Amino acid sequence: MNENENEIIDSTINTDSTENEEIELYMGDDEDTSNEPQEDERVTKLQKEIETLSAQKEHWRNKAQKATPVVQENNQTPKNDSNLSTLDVLALSKSEIHEDDYDRVLSWAKDNKMQVREALKDDELKAVLAVRNEKRTVAQASHSGASRRSNFQLSEDALISNARKGILPDKESDWDKLHEATMKGTR
Repeated sequence: MNENENEIIDSTINTDSTENEEIELYMGDDEDTSNEPQEDERVTKLQKEIETLSAQKEHWRNKAQKATPVVQENNQTPKNDSNLSTLDVLALSKSEIHEDDYDRVLSWAKDNKMQVREALKDDELKAVLAVRNEKRTVAQASHSGASRRSNFQLSEDALISNARKGILPDKESDWDKLHEATMKGTR
């Protein structure tokens, strides 16, 4: 038993009162039959206390045993971030991988049960990362390269010179201007 269990047992049993009762029982007359029912009551009372204490002891023992595995499970379960070795972190930082792809690399290494630095050398992962990088580059180029068209009107001379070069207008209003400009020029 440990010290806590002994303290619980000692606190629940009042040893002074039981010793006094036992002394009174033994000091009385052997012929006095009135003490026998009291003694039976005391015995049953003590048996109930023993049962209660045993139940409490068992309860706390079970609770202590259940608490211990939970702590062990928490200590044994590594998080993804703390699972990386120093070399893996260095390999990730020195690689030319976009930060959006870090999770992909980590999951690839975990799924294939390999170190991160080994996963970075894997041809399949390199292909996946290349495709993702290409999509990212195309998306960035399409967003930054396309500027908004301004709503300026081309002059009649510009419309005529563009038409001679083979560049025809897109808008119907520009077609009308081109037609009017060619009609003025032919008069």
